[in-house]
Amino acid sequence: MGQSMGKMRSMGQMRSMGQMRSMGQMRSIVQSMGQSIWRLGLPEEEFCLSADCVEAASRINSMIDYKVSPCDNLYQFACGKWLKDSIIPSDQASIGTFYSLLERTQVILKNLLEEPYRPTELPSMKKAKDLFASCVNTDLNTARSDQPLRAIIETEFGSFPIINASWVEESFDFERMILAMQRRYLSVIFSVYVDEDYNNTAINMLMIDQAGLGMTKSYYLRERNSPFIVAYENYLYGMGSLLGFADVSSARRDVADVVDFEIQLAKISVPSDKLRYFDQYYHPTTLGQIQATYGQIMNWTHFFQTLLSDPHIGITDIDESERVNNYVPAYFDRLVGVLNQTSKRTIANYILFKFMLSVNKLMGEKYLSLYYDYQKVMTGLATRPPVFKGCVSTVNSFIGMPLAKMFVRDYFDDEMKEMLLTMGKNIQSTFQDVLDEADWMDEQTRQRAKEKNDFIKFVIGYPDELMNDTFIEMKYMNFTCKNSTYSVKCPSLPTRT
Repeated sequence: MGQSMGKMRSMGQMRSMGQMRSMGQMRSIVQSMGQSIWRLGLPEEEFCLSADCVEAASRINSMIDYKVSPCDNLYQFACGKWLKDSIIPSDQASIGTFYSLLERTQVILKNLLEEPYRPTELPSMKKAKDLFASCVNTDLNTARSDQPLRAIIETEFGSFPIINASWVEESFDFERMILAMQRRYLSVIFSVYVDEDYNNTAINMLMIDQAGLGMTKSYYLRERNSPFIVAYENYLYGMGSLLGFADVSSARRDVADVVDFEIQLAKISVPSDKLRYFDQYYHPTTLGQIQATYGQIMNWTHFFQTLLSDPHIGITDIDESERVNNYVPAYFDRLVGVLNQTSKRTIANYILFKFMLSVNKLMGEKYLSLYYDYQKVMTGLATRPPVFKGCVSTVNSFIGMPLAKMFVRDYFDDEMKEMLLTMGKNIQSTFQDVLDEADWMDEQTRQRAKEKNDFIKFVIGYPDELMNDTFIEMKYMNFTCKNSTYSVKCPSLPTRT
């Protein structure tokens, strides 16, 4: 989604004309800025005077502080006026040129989602619009509050110990709870997905990986009484309180145990800088070996057989010979010990708090107030952002491809993608010629460099699947959303090739 937003067909289609200088003024700017280049001997046809080029030049010009010599302070020269003229909005933690692009894109997506559904559009686009309509309907969300959540917990997860006095340890079913999360496109404790085999991109394979945390990892590595950890713990406690604790006297301890458990998960997770290179994250094995090594966590074979045989996926021939890439063996090695040392009650509470974090913006004013009180501590936000911003993010998280397709349909120039693809292939071809002519390179190194060059995969603008309506509809055929409930369900894994 992020890549598809990065290439716009025409910035002129999206700018606010009330805030732009006249085209004549901008053309004058470009021409005056180009005079010095012309004096260097560049031909006049090298100048780009299209509407987009003129606007881009004007935007760059508006950031430059001409009172500063670039030889004295290049950064101040290039960005000084922008720094002077820019103010961080009260509903944002920071501002920058990419933030400005994001702001503009969010408004575009909002407008696309608010447009009435047309019969010519994909059914999945209606689902995206319904989810957005449900999210921004704060009055309805407040009225129904957490009632749909309670029903989902009971029917799909089993029970939430912190709010259910009758919960007993014998009822805890780890595999069932992980499946319930995965079927909602959510990961907790670990994640599973399908991706290309990094050693042969023509085929797919199963992946197991560490999951995301409630906060950025660095926060968990601070002192236990850090204001950020305390704010997070209070946020979880507040959500549990709104649901209604089964035992108020033990609730604070239960929440603290959940946070302590997540701190342990953060400590055993592998930092991203240790996963930069192929040999650091490519560890192909079999499902049988995963079961033999990590069987204490759960029955992995049964888990994948159950998940992949769901009707919208329809893979029924999974067995122990299935290839799996263990993205982070060190994490799973340590996870076994952490889970063994943690009570089932704490694990169940943790999974369901993570589920609540995924739908907290859809449960009305009381839950929203808790969320923004927490965000004030974490980011320093002085005021709430418009509701639509959070809802655009929610739609993009749950059902991003139909939204991306709408964006590409209205704001992307297909010719630009082809041009960039051609440019990339020309560079690839030229690099091949350079390798042939490099007399300093031994033949073995040259051959390996050529093989690596041949394996380059071009990712430009948006994936080809975005133009495949059948692929999109199959991916979201199990996604359900009505604008009267936040009972959102998504597929978890695509079919393999």
